[in-house]
Amino acid sequence: MSDQDHFIPDDGDSRQWLQDYEDNLQPTQEVTTMTHDIMEEFFPSDFLKGDQLHGDTVVTIDRLERSTDTEGPYVGRPVAVLSDNKKWTLNATQARTLKDILGSDYTQWSGKQVTVFPVQVNTPSGPKMSMGVKGATVGGAPYQPGADSAPF
Repeated sequence: MSDQDHFIPDDGDSRQWLQDYEDNLQPTQEVTTMTHDIMEEFFPSDFLKGDQLHGDTVVTIDRLERSTDTEGPYVGRPVAVLSDNKKWTLNATQARTLKDILGSDYTQWSGKQVTVFPVQVNTPSGPKMSMGVKGATVGGAPYQPGADSAPF
């Protein structure tokens, strides 16, 4: 029995059900470079995470709000709500980079696009996937802050 057969009974009905299920999945978010991670597939999160990305992914910011967490490391942190309603809790580096790309007035970020990408960072509990951010691209060239032809 192969690894693929381990969780799927070797009968035609189960295989057909799984194939029908996969064929009928509808994209529910703007991010199109998602992995087929069991946790994300069957335990979806409202938050976009670095380990969900497979390279550069353009996202559109809808608005910025403050984290509603009342305890833990994310209390009061800025949360970018994306156009697909996924949320992205920003760390200081990401917030500074967004400020450099989009300007310091975050109320003007609505509808702006940036590119996020997976990056491994070291944490006290070991390596973790996070997200880097850079300007969105226009016509194959990276967007440069202050350029005359801004893509937004």
